[in-house]
Amino acid sequence: METISNGVAVVKLITMKYLREVTPYFRKSSALNDIGWVGLDAATKEGTPNKKLHECKSIPLKRCYLCRNLTVPDMSGRTIELHSPDAKNSCILRCPDEHIANQWFNALHANIHVLMQQAMSEANHILSTAPNNSGEIKYMGWLAEQVMVRILVK
Repeated sequence: METISNGVAVVKLITMKYLREVTPYFRKSSALNDIGWVGLDAATKEGTPNKKLHECKSIPLKRCYLCRNLTVPDMSGRTIELHSPDAKNSCILRCPDEHIANQWFNALHANIHVLMQQAMSEANHILSTAPNNSGEIKYMGWLAEQVMVRILVK
């Protein structure tokens, strides 16, 4: 019986806290509508006759993931990748040269950083009004690992 109690104590120690109050903020499908990450179908229904608008998407920077050389290999360093918060949509920007790509990346990154701080404040506000306030979010951001694969050529 003592080993079972020890096992339960260990499981309690290593269990991560599930923040039920914040999860809907990130997962609900209408959250993407709230931030504008939808096609422009609504605009066409309101009377815009242009059929090409069906293929356009509005890309808000709030909670987006910005990276370079993650999904699209680019040895020249001219591409920038923007990924939607739900990772279902992405936009690849190709610049004329690496210097301009760096300028765009830095400008986008600075704006995304400010918007991520706003999103973190909103999430903390949701946590503060929750009945079982379980803490505060100190940092919010994206993390990705790029695995280098060597291709053997005969």
